[in-house]
Amino acid sequence: MRYLFTLLLMAGLILITSCNKYDDQNSRYPSLNKVAFSLSTQYSDTLYATDQKEFTIPKMEIMSRKNNTVLSEINFDSNNNDLIVDNTKIGQVRYINGKVTEIDVPELCKISRYNGTNEKYKFAYIIQPYTKALMSPYYLVLLAKDIAPTEIIIR
Repeated sequence: MRYLFTLLLMAGLILITSCNKYDDQNSRYPSLNKVAFSLSTQYSDTLYATDQKEFTIPKMEIMSRKNNTVLSEINFDSNNNDLIVDNTKIGQVRYINGKVTEIDVPELCKISRYNGTNEKYKFAYIIQPYTKALMSPYYLVLLAKDIAPTEIIIR
């Protein structure tokens, strides 16, 4: 009886431990400083990983300020350089080694990979609003991803 109880207890502990490890690996969201950015000032802001782990931006949606509908969905995995809404180029994307280094939407904002030496911003993007950002008919929703995605709203 003692042997059976010990065996069941050990099996239960192994099962619980393996499930927790599996869940951690498969639901790992990027640990970001914030997920909503306002373009209401002329000051730049920074999106960075608080755990200093790398995250990617595989996708972006260009949204309408009028009715919050998706106007364009861009998959950065295909290395699209032009941001197109209704057959009109509204911005561009730059890549290095297949990773987004800059998203530039004139009259809204420029999002650039941080290249400085500050360890806090090892994996970071600088978000710089343009002067007429609040008059733009668009806002952006970025998808930041470690293993699981997190939405970042830039409005």
